[in-house]
Amino acid sequence: MTKHIATIKITLRDKDAWDGILERISDLGLDNVQQKYLALLAGGPQRLNVLASMLGVSTKVLTKTVEPFLLRYGLVVKDDGGRRNLTEIGQDHLTSLRPANG
Repeated sequence: MTKHIATIKITLRDKDAWDGILERISDLGLDNVQQKYLALLAGGPQRLNVLASMLGVSTKVLTKTVEPFLLRYGLVVKDDGGRRNLTEIGQDHLTSLRPANG
């Protein structure tokens, strides 16, 4: 059995790009899309298709990749009508993302 090990050369420009991406990951590990999802819910309950449209992703992407963590950790809940609601924990997390001077 042969194992291949890939070598990745990172240029300064690549490093700067990755630093920019990593800076947008929250303390809970939420990526940019998950953070935008929470921010959209700060305005009130939303249906899945509305959130998907506002984020520019499919409903399948939301239900398979974005929502599971948010639901599991209690940042978001679904009501009986299928609307997504921001919880107090989710609101607290959004508040922690805002700059202290902003």
